[in-house]
Amino acid sequence: MHLALRAAKDVTFTIIAISSAPLGYLACLLLFTAESTRGHLFGLAVILGFLTFFTFWGSTLASATKIRARRRALILGATSLALLVLNLTLRPPTPPPETPGVPYSVYLPNHPPHPLSLSVFVPEVDQLKLGIGIIPSFDPLISDAKGDRVAALFSDVSQDMRSDSNFVALRTVLDSVYVDMAGGDFDLGHMYVYLPETESTEPLPVFIFLHGAMGNFKSYLWVWKELADTTKMAIVAPSWGVGNWSRTESTFVIERTLDYCDSHPRLDSSRVTLAGLSNGGMGVSHAAHAFPDRIQSLVYLSPVIKPGDITPRLLTAWANRPVLLIHGTKDLRIPLPYLTQPVSDMRAANIRVTERYVDDEDHFLLFSQSDLVREEIKKWLP
Repeated sequence: MHLALRAAKDVTFTIIAISSAPLGYLACLLLFTAESTRGHLFGLAVILGFLTFFTFWGSTLASATKIRARRRALILGATSLALLVLNLTLRPPTPPPETPGVPYSVYLPNHPPHPLSLSVFVPEVDQLKLGIGIIPSFDPLISDAKGDRVAALFSDVSQDMRSDSNFVALRTVLDSVYVDMAGGDFDLGHMYVYLPETESTEPLPVFIFLHGAMGNFKSYLWVWKELADTTKMAIVAPSWGVGNWSRTESTFVIERTLDYCDSHPRLDSSRVTLAGLSNGGMGVSHAAHAFPDRIQSLVYLSPVIKPGDITPRLLTAWANRPVLLIHGTKDLRIPLPYLTQPVSDMRAANIRVTERYVDDEDHFLLFSQSDLVREEIKKWLP
C-alpha cells in the first residue's frame, strides 16, 4: 500500500512538473526580457512560486529531510509573496477620467476589470515583448530577426510613453486577449479615450480606432495622442479581445462606441472618422456598411479586407465620400495584390479613395513610420 501511494505521488508530481513547464519557461523569459522593474519582479516571483511548490512537494517524498525542505519552501514562498506585494506598491495610481490631456478607460457598468489579473502586475511593454519572443515559433511570417525588430519598435514607443506619467499609469487591457483566446467572456465594453486640451468649448470631432490582432495596446493610443493634440480630435479606441472583427458581434461593439460618442457632451458625433489597423480593417468595412450615416470618413491602415466586405450597400452609401488607405509595399501579411480588387471596386463606385503606399515598410508601419502616418492623415482629413 505504501509503495502504491508513493508511486501515485511520483506520477502526480511528474504530471504537474510537465504541465507547468510552459509557465515556468514564460516566467524565465519574462525575467530576462522585461524592461520594467515590475516585470522582473513578477517573473522572479512566479519562478520562486514554482520552486516553493516543488520544494514542498519534495518534502512529502523524503521524510528524512522533511523539516529542512519545508523550511526552504516557507522561505521561498514568503519571498515570492513579498515580491508580488512590492510589485503592487510600485504600481502607479490610475489617472483621473474625463480630464483633457489625460488618457482614461471606460467599461460597461458592472463589468470592471479583475483587480488581480496579469495586467495588474506586468506592464504592457513586457507582455508585448514576451509575446513577440515566442510568436516566431508559431508564425512563419515573423522570423526571429523580424521579431527582434518588432520588439524594438514596442520598446521605442514604451520609452517615449514614459515621458507622460498618465500613460504609464493607464492600465493595459491585454487580459481580454488571453480570455478571448481561452474561449471566455472577454467583452467588458472597454474603450480607451483621450480628449486633447483645447481652449474651445465646442464639441470635438472624433477619431475612432479599431485595433488589429493581439489586442488593443495602449501604445496605439500613445501613437494617436499627437494626432489628437494637433488636430484637436478626440480619440476613442474600443477593445475587442484578440481583434477578430469578422465576428458578427463586433458590429455591435462599433455601434456601442458610436452611441458613446452620441452621449458624450465633449464629442461631436456628426464628425466621426473611423480607422482600422490590420484586422480592424474588417471592422471598418462592416461599420461602413451598417452605419454609413453615422460616420464621416474611413481610414484603412495595413488593412484586412476580405472578399465580400465591400458590399453593394457600402459602395452605394459611400459614393463621393472620402476613404484613405495607407499600406506598406513590403507587407507580407497583406500583400499589395490583395487590395487591388476592393480599391478598384471603390473607385468604380466613385468613392474618393486616397492611396498612400510606403516604400520598404511592412505590416508594422504604424509604429515604424508613425510620424508619416499621422501626417498623411492630417493632410487628408476632410
